[in-house]
Amino acid sequence: INNMPSRAIQSDASAKQSKSGKNTEESAVAGSISSPTTNGGLDNPDQRIAEDVRSFCTVSLAFFITVLTSMIDLVSFSAILWSIYPQLFVAIVLYASIGTAVTAAIGKKLAELNFEQLQREADFRYALMRLRENAES
Repeated sequence: INNMPSRAIQSDASAKQSKSGKNTEESAVAGSISSPTTNGGLDNPDQRIAEDVRSFCTVSLAFFITVLTSMIDLVSFSAILWSIYPQLFVAIVLYASIGTAVTAAIGKKLAELNFEQLQREADFRYALMRLRENAES
């Protein structure tokens, strides 16, 4: 999972290089220099894809199990609380709903800020790579 942003940035830089018309051997060399193999020496794209798919399936399964367990707990404890004190159940549902709405409103803005930060970092790395290439020539 940690290598996904670096590959996305690398592909972003590759896309910018191809738009500028510099899709030459120099671009391929620059791409290979900027992509260290930190996944135990995985150089083969097929291996990286397989590793990403395995990681995605593992995280998705864990997320599904967590959500299913939480839903079962919610239904069970809601029934117990409703049978004990219905007014408290209503108060807790309102409290949780308001908290969820506030968190979603704040989270939406944070997601936009995170996307903008990643985009600016990718542009910065691209500019540094261009500067380095031009400084060497």
